[in-house]
Formats: sequence, C-alpha cells, structure tokens
Amino acid sequence: MSTRGFIPRGIAEVRQTYCQIKTYMQCSLSASQRRTGHAGAGKAVPKSKTGLFGVSEQKVGAVMKYVASLKHKGQNIYCGMHDTKEAAARAYDKKAYELKGANANLNFPEEIFTGIAQGE
Repeated sequence: MSTRGFIPRGIAEVRQTYCQIKTYMQCSLSASQRRTGHAGAGKAVPKSKTGLFGVSEQKVGAVMKYVASLKHKGQNIYCGMHDTKEAAARAYDKKAYELKGANANLNFPEEIFTGIAQGE
C-alpha cells in the first residue's frame, strides 16, 4: 500500500471544513472586506511601492515623477504626472471619487469629504 497522498481522516476533515469556511467567507464578504482580509471595519491597504492608491513612480530623465491613474469599468484612466506623490494622490482621489463615489478607496478621504461639506 502506498502512503503517498495519504491524509489521516481527522486532518482531511479539518482541511475540508477550512476550505468550506474560506469559500463561504469569500463569497459573503463585501469587496472592501475581501481586500482588507477581514470582516472588521478597516481601510484597504494599497499594494504599490509608494504606499498610496493609484500612484506609481516613473523616472523622467534624472528626476522621479509620480503618475496618478485608476481603472474604472475596464478602462485605464490617466490622472496626470506630478512632482510629488501627495499631489498625484490628490489627483487620484478627486477622479476616483468623481467616478466611484463613496465606494472609492481614497488616500485622503478627509480632504474630499470636508470639500463636499464646504460646497466645493
């Protein structure tokens, strides 16, 4: 009898239960909860080197520039090239909120929402 691929019954049941729970959780969680990896209230974490949503670095000649862009309904939307990553993040925030509303992942949400409250 070969022992290859043999899993004791207890471990197999645990693995099957874990996979069922994981599948259920992935289906029942909202998109933002899946991004953060938990069902608790939390902000999604950007995966870029800059640490900001929609901002990437690009070397132009001898200087580093920051490009703001996002994807919406399958289209890449360019928001400009900026000297600082904060300026690029603000350009991204403005366009992301314009297109996605309250569902957008923003870098500086307090600036967007105070602008709305002030009527900007």
